Amino acid sequence: IDFSDVERIFYQEPRRPMTVIIRTHGVTKEQSDFLFRMDKENEGFTAIDATCPFVKKIHNIAEENTNKNTVFLLFCDPKHPEAIGTMSYARGEKHAFSSLDELRACDLSDKLPILCAQTTQNLVEFKKIKKFLKNLCTNAKIFDTICSVTENRQNEATKIAKESDLMIVIGGRESSNTHKLYDLC
Repeated sequence: IDFSDVERIFYQEPRRPMTVIIRTHGVTKEQSDFLFRMDKENEGFTAIDATCPFVKKIHNIAEENTNKNTVFLLFCDPKHPEAIGTMSYARGEKHAFSSLDELRACDLSDKLPILCAQTTQNLVEFKKIKKFLKNLCTNAKIFDTICSVTENRQNEATKIAKESDLMIVIGGRESSNTHKLYDLC
């Protein structure tokens, strides 16, 4: 359901109870605030946050570590729902990028860099990005936010691919996890 429709649907007569579940990828800070305000102010409206704890961790990092003196850097697929939600929690300057080359194009000269990764990003590429940032900015804050389950899955797939003649990756066409495993294999 589109968030702009939530109020319209809820306030239709006759009014019926409504439950909105926030997906595992999370939503923007504004959408979350709106849903929990609706939950608090309206009997019969329930908001349930099913955001993955690893994603919530990145939201908290972005919210608690950013300000006008920082630049929040998120290694991600900028169009992915998780990335869109995460970027909304960062205050001040922010950049979503999907490669080391895109990061190199960012102006990082005047502010403290805060680096995170979308939970499903490529671990090998993230290591290259961390190394680059450490060499560029000695005071950068770097958070390892790739999900440990994702990391283990990527490491295992890479190991098996090196020992195999053919790899078949089965997963959702739109799944970030599936695309990363395919790329690694």
